[in-house]
Amino acid sequence: MEKKSAILLNELLYKMCHLDILLQIKLICIVCVNFILLFSSCSDRKSSIYARLEGEIDIDYEYSSWKRFSNYSLGPVLEPMNFQKDSVVLPKLFCVGNNASHVRQIETVGSWEIIHESPDSIIINASNHPFSGKYLVEFKRQFILNKLHYYVYLTNDSTRIIGEKYFLFAFGIPKIAEHWED
Repeated sequence: MEKKSAILLNELLYKMCHLDILLQIKLICIVCVNFILLFSSCSDRKSSIYARLEGEIDIDYEYSSWKRFSNYSLGPVLEPMNFQKDSVVLPKLFCVGNNASHVRQIETVGSWEIIHESPDSIIINASNHPFSGKYLVEFKRQFILNKLHYYVYLTNDSTRIIGEKYFLFAFGIPKIAEHWED
């Protein structure tokens, strides 16, 4: 009887040791998954700003304003801003000198990057363009005449750019549109 209980005790201890190893492995896996989720959520925030700005944004020139330089005029065609991975194509502007015959086009290609994530802030670098500078970025959506509109507000001390982003809803609501104001 004593021998049998010793064997049962050894089997029980053996099972408990293996159970502890399995629990340890499970805990290590849980900790690893949590780290992965934590880092992916941080990087999703940054890529979320990129994803929401990436592509064309039609500028609402009626409500946008800039007070940096008064000798700039818009081109004959009102163009959108086009954000790519690390470059931005800005609308064509023309610099009008003291003499009306002295008109030159301003460079429209620049670079941009995220400088802060909470609140969302970007910097646009484009030499001699009035849209060059640091901006607070806000994403808003609004129902107008039973249609959902997605807006981007870029603001700083002297410039306010209001743009609208359009999505193709043929295959459902894009994930970016669902979390537009997040």
